[in-house]
Amino acid sequence: MLQVTDDAAAAFKLIADHAQIQGETFRVERSPGTDDEDGRTIRVQPVESAQPGDVAAEAPGIDVYVAPDLADALGESVIDARMTSAGAELTLRSKE
Repeated sequence: MLQVTDDAAAAFKLIADHAQIQGETFRVERSPGTDDEDGRTIRVQPVESAQPGDVAAEAPGIDVYVAPDLADALGESVIDARMTSAGAELTLRSKE
Protein backbone atom coordinates (compact mmCIF):
# COMPACT_ATOMS: atom_id res chain seq x y z
CA MET A 1 0.00 0.00 0.00
CA LEU A 2 1.33 3.44 -0.93
CA GLN A 3 2.25 5.52 2.12
CA VAL A 4 1.92 9.31 2.27
CA THR A 5 4.09 11.16 4.79
CA ASP A 6 2.84 13.98 7.00
CA ASP A 7 4.77 16.48 4.85
CA ALA A 8 3.25 15.13 1.65
CA ALA A 9 -0.26 15.23 3.16
CA ALA A 10 0.33 18.90 4.01
CA ALA A 11 1.52 19.50 0.44
CA PHE A 12 -1.61 17.83 -0.94
CA LYS A 13 -3.73 20.18 1.15
CA LEU A 14 -1.80 23.12 -0.32
CA ILE A 15 -2.58 21.81 -3.80
CA ALA A 16 -6.29 21.83 -2.96
CA ASP A 17 -6.10 25.28 -1.37
CA HIS A 18 -4.28 26.65 -4.41
CA ALA A 19 -6.95 25.20 -6.70
CA GLN A 20 -9.64 26.56 -4.33
CA ILE A 21 -11.12 23.10 -3.90
CA GLN A 22 -12.82 22.09 -0.67
CA GLY A 23 -12.17 18.67 0.80
CA GLU A 24 -9.30 16.41 1.63
CA THR A 25 -9.59 13.61 -0.91
CA PHE A 26 -6.89 13.09 -3.53
CA ARG A 27 -6.10 10.73 -6.37
CA VAL A 28 -2.66 9.63 -7.55
CA GLU A 29 -2.86 8.88 -11.26
CA ARG A 30 -0.81 8.69 -14.41
CA SER A 31 -0.25 12.10 -15.97
CA PRO A 32 -2.34 12.59 -19.12
CA GLY A 33 -0.51 12.09 -22.38
CA THR A 34 2.17 9.80 -20.93
CA ASP A 35 2.77 6.23 -21.92
CA ASP A 36 5.32 5.59 -19.21
CA GLU A 37 4.59 1.95 -18.36
CA ASP A 38 6.28 2.02 -14.96
CA GLY A 39 4.29 5.03 -13.79
CA ARG A 40 7.18 7.45 -13.32
CA THR A 41 5.11 10.38 -14.54
CA ILE A 42 2.26 10.73 -12.09
CA ARG A 43 0.15 13.54 -10.68
CA VAL A 44 -1.90 14.19 -7.59
CA GLN A 45 -5.37 15.61 -8.14
CA PRO A 46 -7.97 16.76 -5.62
CA VAL A 47 -11.16 14.74 -6.20
CA GLU A 48 -14.59 14.39 -4.65
CA SER A 49 -14.32 10.63 -4.20
CA ALA A 50 -12.48 7.51 -5.31
CA GLN A 51 -13.14 6.10 -8.75
CA PRO A 52 -14.11 2.46 -9.27
CA GLY A 53 -11.07 0.22 -8.79
CA ASP A 54 -9.00 2.83 -6.94
CA VAL A 55 -6.86 1.56 -4.07
CA ALA A 56 -6.67 3.42 -0.77
CA ALA A 57 -3.27 4.69 0.34
CA GLU A 58 -2.09 5.12 3.93
CA ALA A 59 -2.25 8.87 4.54
CA PRO A 60 -2.44 10.92 7.76
CA GLY A 61 -5.56 13.08 8.02
CA ILE A 62 -6.58 12.91 4.35
CA ASP A 63 -8.00 10.35 1.93
CA VAL A 64 -5.67 9.35 -0.89
CA TYR A 65 -6.53 6.86 -3.61
CA VAL A 66 -4.27 5.34 -6.24
CA ALA A 67 -5.49 4.63 -9.76
CA PRO A 68 -5.71 0.87 -10.36
CA ASP A 69 -3.10 0.95 -13.16
CA LEU A 70 -0.53 2.33 -10.68
CA ALA A 71 -1.50 0.50 -7.50
CA ASP A 72 0.92 -2.42 -7.95
CA ALA A 73 3.83 -0.25 -9.11
CA LEU A 74 3.43 2.15 -6.17
CA GLY A 75 2.41 -0.40 -3.55
CA GLU A 76 5.81 -0.48 -1.86
CA SER A 77 6.46 3.26 -2.17
CA VAL A 78 6.30 6.38 -0.04
CA ILE A 79 5.36 9.87 -1.24
CA ASP A 80 7.21 12.56 0.69
CA ALA A 81 7.48 16.33 0.24
CA ARG A 82 9.62 19.28 1.13
CA MET A 83 8.88 22.93 0.73
CA THR A 84 11.03 24.95 -1.68
CA SER A 85 10.89 28.56 -2.82
CA ALA A 86 8.82 27.34 -5.77
CA GLY A 87 6.36 25.43 -3.58
CA ALA A 88 6.07 21.80 -2.56
CA GLU A 89 8.43 19.31 -4.15
CA LEU A 90 7.07 15.77 -4.06
CA THR A 91 9.36 12.76 -4.10
CA LEU A 92 8.63 9.09 -4.49
CA ARG A 93 10.87 6.51 -2.83
CA SER A 94 10.83 2.87 -1.83
CA LYS A 95 9.73 1.94 1.68
CA GLU A 96 12.69 1.43 4.00
